[in-house]
Amino acid sequence: MYGHQILVSLLSCDGLVLPYSIDIYDKDFMSKIELTQKLVESLPKPENKGYVLCDSWYSCKAIFNSSEKAGYSYIGAIKTNRVIYPKGHERLGVKLHKFATTLDIDDFDLVTVKDQEYYIYSYIGDLKDRKMLPLF
Repeated sequence: MYGHQILVSLLSCDGLVLPYSIDIYDKDFMSKIELTQKLVESLPKPENKGYVLCDSWYSCKAIFNSSEKAGYSYIGAIKTNRVIYPKGHERLGVKLHKFATTLDIDDFDLVTVKDQEYYIYSYIGDLKDRKMLPLF
């Protein structure tokens, strides 16, 4: 049985979504991170604000730096084993999943998106390999 992994990127502006690239991932040629870095570097410069939106697999220092260098802010989930440095843990840090167990409902904000309600926790601070990254 054979399969292929692909990296698909879309550009979105004012409600218009266009395919930007479809790349076949070949681990013998380059890593997914390197492929993504090349893709981010090829993006057109944003006129106002631009964002790179990814899932947690791509949330790493290399992609953060490539996005910033290309003029984009990075938005993405982070894995629960990432180390963060919230108040009270500034010196050694704490893994996100461990920190989450210390929160109660009063620490969250209720937001509504398209008639759906969500509780979110906002954290602006350092990650182990990145300084001052806002997390929501």
